[in-house]
Amino acid sequence: MGSRVLAAMVVLFAIAVVWFAVSPEAAAPPAPAPAKPSREALLAQGKYLVDRVCVCGGCHTPRTEKGAYNMSNYLRGADVPYKPATPAGIWVSHAPDITAPAMGKYTTDELATLLKGKTGRDGQPVRVFQAPMPPYRLNDTDALAVATYLKSLAPK
Repeated sequence: MGSRVLAAMVVLFAIAVVWFAVSPEAAAPPAPAPAKPSREALLAQGKYLVDRVCVCGGCHTPRTEKGAYNMSNYLRGADVPYKPATPAGIWVSHAPDITAPAMGKYTTDELATLLKGKTGRDGQPVRVFQAPMPPYRLNDTDALAVATYLKSLAPK
């Protein structure tokens, strides 16, 4: 009886192997990679990330006398509005201009790579973020969206 059960299991296994080898699902080509988002989608996502998630204007946009953002100088650099309570090593007191004219030396792809804290033009690792700039961990699409948006900001 044991050999009959073993033989039946071998037959069932062989049927399963053949079934999966010729099934349409197994023969189907892999799904294509997702399409790169359109420029319009990248701009919208980049604006959302810059304004609502990362809140870049908090440091990179100067303020009016009443404390509101001076939108005529949106992201064009400003004095950092706070200082550490105790010495914090490297601490910048002025956030730089991050609009297209200031970022003009970088292509959008180079800027996206730089925003991820990867490498500079020379292929060497870079330290982009100096305190108080937080080390954001952007994925490829988010970094490209932020870079696309920043590069879209026209000079004044």
